[in-house]
Amino acid sequence: MKKILTVIALCAPLFALAQIEKGKTFISGTLQLENYSNGGDGYNTKTTSFAIGASVGRLLTDRFAIGITPVVQTNVSTTTGDFKTHETQVNIGAFGRYYFPVGERFYFHLDGGVDLGFVKSRTENAGGTLISESEGKEYRIGVRPGASYFLTDKVALQAFIGDVSFQSIIDSDVDNKPGIFTFKFDITSIAFGASVYF
Repeated sequence: MKKILTVIALCAPLFALAQIEKGKTFISGTLQLENYSNGGDGYNTKTTSFAIGASVGRLLTDRFAIGITPVVQTNVSTTTGDFKTHETQVNIGAFGRYYFPVGERFYFHLDGGVDLGFVKSRTENAGGTLISESEGKEYRIGVRPGASYFLTDKVALQAFIGDVSFQSIIDSDVDNKPGIFTFKFDITSIAFGASVYF
């Protein structure tokens, strides 16, 4: 009897981590709200950003998954002098994710991805008069840390915090804008969501 209990105790962690395993497919949805300020040389810009995204992925091993993710994002920026910019962006991307198990139902993971975004921007003054309009494309390569907690064997809550990425923007009015390296790892860039594994 003692030997049986010992075997069960040794095997328990294996069963507890069975939510992530080779061959499983997952569907996820996320919401992101970001609020930040930039300033310098006599100006200050406050930006509020809202994004909704989805992803579909498949585990190729017990720890590594690949997938695709479409995202729709809106940004509203207000600059000193009451200029306001409205921006809408639609992204489509591919990602790879590596899971790090922690405890029985908790996983850290790193997502590395490549995205293509289509951006429309409109700037108005305080009176609502149109100042400028533009369209462009954004190319992004980045890494994003996250975590998942399994409520059941199939349903998990997830969160992503921060972003390390390289972005290159091509504007329709400008032949080429140089790439901008951005580093974010704070509460201004956080997304929450849920996943279903099957």
